[in-house]
Amino acid sequence: MSKVVYLLGAGASYGTRSNDDKTRILSGLPIVKELECELENLTSLLSSLSLKDKGLEESKQKLIKDFQNLKVVCSDNATIDTYAKKLWLQGKKEKFSNVELLLTIFFIFEQIIHKPDKRYDTFFASILERKLECSDDLTFPDDIRILSWNYDNQLELVYREYLKWDYARIRDVLGIYDVKGDGQKKSIPKNCNIVKLNGTANFVAEEDWLQYSETSTIDENILSNILRKYTECLQAGNCNGLIRLNFAWEERWSRDMLNKTIPNMVQDATALVVIGYTFPYFNRIVDRTIFTQMPNLKNIYIQDPEADRTEQYIKPVIPEKLADVKIHPLKDTDQFFLPPEL
Repeated sequence: MSKVVYLLGAGASYGTRSNDDKTRILSGLPIVKELECELENLTSLLSSLSLKDKGLEESKQKLIKDFQNLKVVCSDNATIDTYAKKLWLQGKKEKFSNVELLLTIFFIFEQIIHKPDKRYDTFFASILERKLECSDDLTFPDDIRILSWNYDNQLELVYREYLKWDYARIRDVLGIYDVKGDGQKKSIPKNCNIVKLNGTANFVAEEDWLQYSETSTIDENILSNILRKYTECLQAGNCNGLIRLNFAWEERWSRDMLNKTIPNMVQDATALVVIGYTFPYFNRIVDRTIFTQMPNLKNIYIQDPEADRTEQYIKPVIPEKLADVKIHPLKDTDQFFLPPEL
């Protein structure tokens, strides 16, 4: 079982920015404060693309309008997650489902435009193993597990750079488990190495969506395929069973994950490495549950430029029985930290 558990937040996929223009993303994905700018860039890009199919062109205009409205929402609320939680609490199911859909499409587009955070590549080069000489599989070591609050595909995209496999096979070999999509299955995979606590910004489909990352350009073919999925979700009235993205505070999806999947992954952990995660209040129930399932935890390593502040946020979620756990702030974020426990 795992000795080291990684807990990833948005900062783990931050990547790099231009020295000349800090708003220009060179690699990785936008964080909360960058969403408005990226939505503006994306709507401009989509507006410049013309589609021959009249119906798809109408869908494109609808998507652009939805993205523009989402940009206003980002401006009017503390975070997009805050807005989503507000809709959920108000019981506005259709609007809430639309936010999940728009975020899914937004991050698919962003990961076409921007290459993955390079730190994932170095991390994989360090930890992946080829256990059998006759097998191509590059697998996780037995003493590492990952819990990610990110709904991006950075892990899958980087693995694809090692082995050009399709999306389903990559997810299977890496042992990725989504709260929604996988959470609706009757059985949980035995080799569960990575749990996406917020699901994944992707569609539940046979199509290999990772193929789009190889172009770095949103062309007519890619846009048409995305618009068909977008229209399908709109016509259904909600995205249940159609997308993988999910907010973990939706208990109907996260309950089994917290009670069955995660305990088997983290119960032997002696070290937790927190990268780019700030422990927001509306994730606190899930975070506390995760900590209670790590009774042997001895060390917490917080890797963040503002690690001292994150240390204050983490204390309310640590149970009393782990009061003696040692917290180590790490402000060097050039590479993902590999603790001495490995």
